[in-house]
Amino acid sequence: MSITFAPTDFVSGPVGSNRIAAKPNDDWSFELGGLAWTGLVRVAAPATWALKNVILNGRDIADEPSDFQTADVDGLELVMTNRLASISATVTDGNNPAAACLVLVLPEDQSKRSLIWPRFLGSTSAKSDGTFKIAGLLAGRYRIVAIDPPTTRDLEWLMNLGSLGTPVVVAEDESRTVALRLMKR
Repeated sequence: MSITFAPTDFVSGPVGSNRIAAKPNDDWSFELGGLAWTGLVRVAAPATWALKNVILNGRDIADEPSDFQTADVDGLELVMTNRLASISATVTDGNNPAAACLVLVLPEDQSKRSLIWPRFLGSTSAKSDGTFKIAGLLAGRYRIVAIDPPTTRDLEWLMNLGSLGTPVVVAEDESRTVALRLMKR
């Protein structure tokens, strides 16, 4: 497992990625030295674990870039969970399974649709029988959409598809199965 600080403000911050990484000590404490920018704290963990919260002064800052230039980050707390959810479905184009389509799982809350180390985004391709499963999701409200593989790399367009998706709510440790219809462009 490693803990990483990723700068998000490249006007006052560094040029290039300049991520700062640390490993937790045996007592799970950690130190991220040289924090002098606005950014996000993330954790790279085994697939069965996910970062649930980043708590600073009693507030969850996991999904909002924070100013680490002036903030006192003593006591920054990372909350991990292994109580992850999954969503599975069969995608149809009406009556038949829709094979090889792109399936996006987007958080219903648009403020959580960050492209900078997203915690609430998932994607996969449906198998030849139209089935898919996305595991490792944090509990929450999502929108799922299935589309033909896009010919564009317009990430903003893909993120905006969430408003057209099927709503799904998952709790910790929950596996949900939904019916999903292929969205036509």
